[in-house]
Amino acid sequence: MELGRDFGTVCGCAVRYSLGRQTYMPSLVQQFVIRNLNLIDGYSLAVMVRDVKEAPSYGNETIDKPGWMNFLAVLEKELKDRGYGNCV
Repeated sequence: MELGRDFGTVCGCAVRYSLGRQTYMPSLVQQFVIRNLNLIDGYSLAVMVRDVKEAPSYGNETIDKPGWMNFLAVLEKELKDRGYGNCV
């Protein structure tokens, strides 16, 4: 089931908001998006991949960056599994 682009857009906004923050928000947003991958359209996932890749900061390099890199890998795998491998 896909909720449409609005749900994906809101998730993307949450990802953008939490990028670079050194709080509980990044892990909360990452876990929420991962739990709801099946509800997010491919375009929104591709935008999230781009935003994470182009982030000027991930927060703390030791604490926050590994979580973002894991999140990025999950998103890229999901896109590849959906056949969007060329846009990642």
